[in-house]
Amino acid sequence: KINVENAYNFGSIWMLSTEEGYATVDAYDGGDFASNKLYHTQDGGYTWEAEGISENFLRMKKVFFRGPYLGFCVGQGAETYRFTVGK
Repeated sequence: KINVENAYNFGSIWMLSTEEGYATVDAYDGGDFASNKLYHTQDGGYTWEAEGISENFLRMKKVFFRGPYLGFCVGQGAETYRFTVGK
């Protein structure tokens, strides 16, 4: 079971290896607002931590990578995020 605090939906998961991956997560901030973030795991999905690329009210629908270092998230409202990891 994957447990992310206040999460109600995983939109997309992209694993770079058997241990490391990223996921788009829809969650509530504890109040009346959604907090949609990109999460990162380094232990095969047992634990997930929020990444700092975005914290907004629009849903992130898909995460994908172009090679081992360059990632993209796309989502609602024509939001697109480009980020690099591990370099």
